Amino acid sequence: MSQIHIIIPADKKASILRELDAIGINQATIYLNLDKIAGYLKGV
Repeated sequence: MSQIHIIIPADKKASILRELDAIGINQATIYLNLDKIAGYLKGV
């Protein structure tokens, strides 16, 4: 099985993260530990 590498331009990162968050994909839902949930809630 081969890997696919996707290069995301730095200026698009924030908008992609907002779009993912809008559909429920963020660091709090992927990494289920208190540090990540707290960081998400603080906006880090």
